[in-house]
Amino acid sequence: MSTDIREIVKRHVEEESLKGFLAENYDLTDATEKQKILDFAKEMTDRKVKNILDTFLEDIMRGSPERKRKRIFKLFSAIITLLSSGGLAHAINLENVGYATICGSMLLIVQIFAIFNE
Repeated sequence: MSTDIREIVKRHVEEESLKGFLAENYDLTDATEKQKILDFAKEMTDRKVKNILDTFLEDIMRGSPERKRKRIFKLFSAIITLLSSGGLAHAINLENVGYATICGSMLLIVQIFAIFNE
């Protein structure tokens, strides 16, 4: 399915590029000359197609539940990290090993979960 969409977008971008390059001579130019121009501009065309598809995918994913879950997790992770870091500093200042161990463990758990959650 994605290759079908990619081919449709690629054909459209190629036609736009040819019309932009040839302007009023577009209808008069033969197919071999058009193919030479397309071969010359292949990298530019592929880049435009990739940008169009990436923008389309980003627009689709903007309001998705998965993206909302990730945003909530990042917020939760940041809050827990801030609280644990402050707690760890306070525990070290108090020279309380148990309190420092709990805060350090919380930091470690949040970071490990974030790594394996990706």
